[in-house]
Parts: sequence; structure tokens; C-alpha cells
Amino acid sequence: MAPFIHKSQYINHFIWQILDEEEYAPLCRAIQMGDWEKAREFFDHDEDALTDVLNIRGHRALHVAIGNPENDGFLESLLERIRVESLPTLVNHKQQNGLHYAAILDNTMAAKKLVDKNPRLLFIVDYQNFLPIQIAIFNSHKTTFLYLLQVCKEHIWLSQTNGYHNPFEGEKGVSLLCYTILSGFLDVAYELLKGYREFASTKVPGMKPPLWCIAQMRDAYRSAKPYNFYQRFVYSYVPTKACDIDDKYKIRDTENQYTYKENLLTKCMKSYLYPVHEVTQDKYLHNVRVDKDENNLLHLAGQLAPTDKLNMVTGAALQMQRELQWFQEVSKFMRPKEQEAKNRKQETPIMVFKKVHEDLRQKGEEWMKKTADSYTIIAALIITIVFAAVITVPGGNNETGKATFETKFSFIIFVISDAISLFTSTTSLLLFLSILTARYAEDDFLYRLPNRLIIGLVMLFMSVTSMMIAFSATLYIMFGRQKSWILIPIAALTCLPIASFVTLQLPLLVDLISSTYGHGIFGKRSESRITS
Repeated sequence: MAPFIHKSQYINHFIWQILDEEEYAPLCRAIQMGDWEKAREFFDHDEDALTDVLNIRGHRALHVAIGNPENDGFLESLLERIRVESLPTLVNHKQQNGLHYAAILDNTMAAKKLVDKNPRLLFIVDYQNFLPIQIAIFNSHKTTFLYLLQVCKEHIWLSQTNGYHNPFEGEKGVSLLCYTILSGFLDVAYELLKGYREFASTKVPGMKPPLWCIAQMRDAYRSAKPYNFYQRFVYSYVPTKACDIDDKYKIRDTENQYTYKENLLTKCMKSYLYPVHEVTQDKYLHNVRVDKDENNLLHLAGQLAPTDKLNMVTGAALQMQRELQWFQEVSKFMRPKEQEAKNRKQETPIMVFKKVHEDLRQKGEEWMKKTADSYTIIAALIITIVFAAVITVPGGNNETGKATFETKFSFIIFVISDAISLFTSTTSLLLFLSILTARYAEDDFLYRLPNRLIIGLVMLFMSVTSMMIAFSATLYIMFGRQKSWILIPIAALTCLPIASFVTLQLPLLVDLISSTYGHGIFGKRSESRITS
């Protein structure tokens, strides 16, 4: 039986913890800022600070340094001062050593440095009996997971020592395979299964079999996801190989099998929508909490932005694109199960996004259609003009049917310019028609519709420019014989409509390109990174 601890002892412990936290606050700030000189002065003055608990979460200096992925140099200097054999003992209140914490935060560089120092960290469990490699796959951190998978295989002999755990045996091995599948890393799962076939048939109480996990990956099946012609072609040539598993897990028709509708939801977090690219400290710890309505970070990111934020870009279509960019950016560091999590209203994040953005989507559709409709008229007029011009060539034809001025350089310029104008205007017309007939789903506003409008505008600009060059060449052929001076007024007048078109339409083209391919709201802003 555990010894009885009086309430006053808890109070005294809490008071001392606060005092320690205040004492080590300057050290924590120095570590978070990567200021090794200042931290070294602290360590020189107080050697115990290397291993003492620095904050209320039980983090040591090692944990705080790992929390900032930009602290590679600092971490390397810190590890040189810490005794290698003491690394397994430097744990926080959750019994997580430095490698556990690096796996949580997807800090692969820190994981490499720790394993190089002491590979035994790979096979030590935390208070929940989880190994670092398990934590990495639970959080869907593929880079860190693949590295830990590789080094676990290299140092697997260390797991045979008493007190260490093998990640490829029993319950741990099966959970490793299951979470690899649920994270969507099917190629890695396949390699795991080839090396450890027993994972497919090992029964673990309270845990679903790997085949059940595969059934949850609905997008992995052709029947659950519509493919275009090219995707169907690739799918038909993907090699498949049957693995030896128990008969009770075999399913004859994997294309149309019955998939269970189990509730795989887990509680996520209440989030504050700060710029995710600026967070360098404990970034991935924020995806595991929910608010009172069980909305996680992605639910909140799916809400409509305030008007002042929407008005940072012009046009409802670009505003819709900006909202999609934000939603997808937040999705990148959410685990697959949190991306499908439901709130109290039984709504997933994508359902919330579609509901609150329906009005903006309709406005974006209306804006796109009006814009494309206007450009369609222009493109059709240009096609009519340049097609007629190439039939009735300037100077007419001789008795053999050939153009009278076919050998003149100005006539060659006319023909080439007219052909370019015809082809580019036809291309732009087809692109604008495709915008008018698009389905206008939410995802279309991210790349498909803006890309069509961008290419259509570029083609239309080329068409207008080529048409004016062709018209100028015609004027020179008809009236500029032996009169070189006539090129000056012709060139000046030619530049007038081209300059007008560029001046009026270039801002829209720049906005489209900047919003679609530029840094946008996720530009690199390294000066004001959040470090705590």
C-alpha cells in the first residue's frame, strides 16, 4: 500500500514547485530563444538546472529545448553537458523522456540526436506504456515515425534487456500496424506486414484487428472514391498481393465490402486560431483538446472568418479560396481521426465548413460566372475577327491562289500573329466556358477554378496582343510601302488597346496568381515566432 501523504505535504510540494518555476523562468526563456550563452551561465552557476524540473508540467531543460525545433544547435550543446546514462531518467510528469517528447512534437532532428546519444531510449515506455515510436504514429508524424522505425530495427537487440520493450511484439506490434493504417501510411503498413506477418492474425483484447482498420480507410477503395479516366487506368495496374491471414478475416470482394460504422471519434482540443506556421513550441500538443461543444481546432478553423479578414482579398471567389487555404493548412497537423471527429451536433469539421460557407460559396460562384461570361464575349469576338482576317488576306490572291504578298516579311508577321490570336482566343473561350459549366464545389475554389481563370486571362491577353500586331501588319502591307515612318503611328496606336487591357485586367490577374501560388497568409514571418 502506498504511504499516506498529509494534505499539508501536497500544499508544501505545490508551493516549492511554484518557487522553482519562478527561479527557472529566465532559464526557460533562454532555452526557448535558443540563447546558449545565457543558458550556459545559468548551468555553470547551478549544475542541478540541467536535470531539475523547470515548469509545472515537469519538463526538464531537455524537454524545453526539444519543444523548439529551431534549437538544433542549442540542443546539441545541451546534450554534450548531460551524461548519456542519465537521459532515460530525465522524464516529465507523464514519465516521458526526451525521445517521447520529440515524437509528440514531430522533431525528427532532436530524435536523431537523442538516439545517437543513447539508443536505449527507443525501448522505454511512458506512464501509459507507450514507446516513442508508438507516440509518433499515434500523432501521424510520418517523418519521425519512419526514422524511429528504421533505428528500432537496427537496435532491436537492446529491447531484449530486462525493463525494455520490443515494439514489434504482441500488443505493441499490432497497435503499430493498426495506427499506421489509420494514419493513411498504407505503403509503410504493407512493409510492416511483410516483415511481421503475425500482426495480421494476433488477437489483442479490446483492440480491433488490422483488417478492420483497413475497412475504415474508405478513400483507399475505388468504390468509395470517384476516379477520373487517368486514375482508373493507374488503379487497374496497381499490383496487389494476397497476404496470409486467418480465414475469418478474409473478404472475397474488397471493392464492395461492408464497412463498419463504429464511432472512432476522440476528443480534440479547444483551439485559438493563431498562425500555425509561427508556432514553434509545443505545436502538436494543441490538436488533442476540445471546447465545451467538442469542437476541435479544425472545427474552429472551419468557421467563417470575420469580415475584416475576408476583405483582405477582393472578390467572393478569392475569399472562398482564402478560407479553404486556412482550413487545409490547419488540417496538415491534425491527425486523420481528428479530421473526422464530430462535435456535439454530430458534425465533422468539413461539414461545419460547408455549412457556414454556403453563402460565400454562392457569391463566389456568381462572381466567377459573371467574370467568365464577360471574357467569353470578348474571346468570341476576337475569334470571329481573326478567322475572317486569315481568309481574306491583305492584298488578295494571285491567279494561282497564293497570297500576293506571301514572300514579304510583314505578311509573314501577319499570318503568324493571326494564327496565334486565333488559337489563344479559342483556348481562352473554352476555359471560360468550362468555368461557366463547373460544378462549383467548395474544393473547386482552391485551385481548379482560379487556375482556369488565370490561364484564360493569359491566353486572352496573348490573343488581344497578337490580334493588334496582325492588324498593324495589315496596315503596313496596305499603306506602308516605301514609307518606313508609318510604322511609328501604327506602333503607337497598337500599344494603346494593349496598354488599356493590361492596365484594367492585370490587377485581377496579379491577385489571382498571388492568392493561388503566393505566400498568402502563410508567408514566412520569422521575426515574431511564438515560443511558448
